[in-house]
Amino acid sequence: MSYDDSALRARLQVDFNALVYGVHNAVQVGHTLNQLSSAATRIFSDIARDWSAAHDLSYCFPDEILALVFALLPLRDRFIASHVSRRWRSVALAHPAIWTDIYEPVGCADGQSLMCLALSRTGKRAVKFCLPRMAEYAPELLTWLTEHMDHILELSWSGGCASLPLAAPAPLLSEVQGDLLDATSDFLGGQPGQLSTLLIRELFLPATCPALSTVTLLEIQGPDFDGAADGAADGAAAGANYDQLFALFPRLEKLHISELVASLAHVLPTGPAPRTLREIYLEGIEDDHYDLMLHYSAWKTDDNLAIVKLAQDCAAVSNLAHLIGGADVLAIGEEDAEYRTGISAWGAEGWYRKIGFQDVAQEHPAHVARMIMDVSARLQDVDTLRIEAQYLDAFLPIIACLPNLEHLVLRLKPVLTDRSGSRGPYDWALLCGLSRIGECSRSLQSIVLDVKTYDQPGPPGDGDLRALLAEIAPCDVPEMLVKGFPESVLALLGTRAEALARNGLRFDGR
Repeated sequence: MSYDDSALRARLQVDFNALVYGVHNAVQVGHTLNQLSSAATRIFSDIARDWSAAHDLSYCFPDEILALVFALLPLRDRFIASHVSRRWRSVALAHPAIWTDIYEPVGCADGQSLMCLALSRTGKRAVKFCLPRMAEYAPELLTWLTEHMDHILELSWSGGCASLPLAAPAPLLSEVQGDLLDATSDFLGGQPGQLSTLLIRELFLPATCPALSTVTLLEIQGPDFDGAADGAADGAAAGANYDQLFALFPRLEKLHISELVASLAHVLPTGPAPRTLREIYLEGIEDDHYDLMLHYSAWKTDDNLAIVKLAQDCAAVSNLAHLIGGADVLAIGEEDAEYRTGISAWGAEGWYRKIGFQDVAQEHPAHVARMIMDVSARLQDVDTLRIEAQYLDAFLPIIACLPNLEHLVLRLKPVLTDRSGSRGPYDWALLCGLSRIGECSRSLQSIVLDVKTYDQPGPPGDGDLRALLAEIAPCDVPEMLVKGFPESVLALLGTRAEALARNGLRFDGR
């Protein structure tokens, strides 16, 4: 759209003539012209700003909504937004909740200064504060943190903790996460607060520590006498006072300990765990002879440990009945990592327990079958059994010992050819035991065959379908469902699929 500036030109000409009336010095005229030009620019700027304010869609949002939007921005962008306009700045300063998630901005030279400034804007709001690396060399930031510990909700750091204000009272602090923590007796003011979650890679424990008594979730690495904490009192070893773990954490509900070693098994608690402890995860995969069941058996009572996950290399699992006895559903098979086996059990009361271990070199299915057979007297309630197809022959005597077994799930994969994960064709002969399944179990009502597919060698083909049908033909169960075959292959069955379905055999294509 064209603009006719004749009226504006005339108005400016009148003003200019009035301002330079009687002036004959060119320098003074030029100065007057500059003043007139600056005034016009300022006026138009004000007009544009007023128009923008009148038509700004953000004014449709209440200040509270705008504050919520600001809070979603990365920390550095929150500061940028607070300088966009007078209104945005007033909103940023009037709502402390915008600044309650504080961390060092990535690639920002003045990141720590921004963290201090953000902390100053939080008022008494609960704050999540993540310290930057090398925080011990940031005294100004640590000073600010010390002054605001009374309203820190979550605190995390990496590296050492010697310079952190962890002896200061922190009545709102609920979560602590870091690489290393030397928890002295005056930790967090030496009194119980709100601390419920403690996620620490290397934890050093005192003999007493009231602030730890409220923790319900503890996630740590196993004790290590080879190292001492950076700045830990008296160079105490990380395993000191671990035998008092349950006394220091009497309200534990979840306990995760990784990287356990057999040589330090004796420093862990030997008595029962608190009744509140419902879930444990223990990992000790660096020792072929370290059986984590010794800890589970010592900690278990009649009314705790509903969820249990044990990961070890030791294949000689003791007291397995303590772990899986009374199960309704039992699953035995490969874990995500190849050459590891997992035994999982579910109980009618809602509990779940699992142990994973390294495969033995020879006759591994037979080894696992012996483990299960030894505790079969405690498995009389099992109604669903899930196993790898390669275990079928070895498990037939076990199936015969499960009087309430109604459902059997077999998982069949292409043959693993080497430890690199390469796989060959399907071995359908693994299903030959199905011809004897009716003799072993009169209670069995259904079988599900879950055929797994990999990029190599690809999905099962028509030859695999013919081989499968030949193996399962003698199987005498009321229902069988086969999963994993492509629809294009199942189409080759034609009208025969209906006849098979009438005899209890159905296919679920992919």
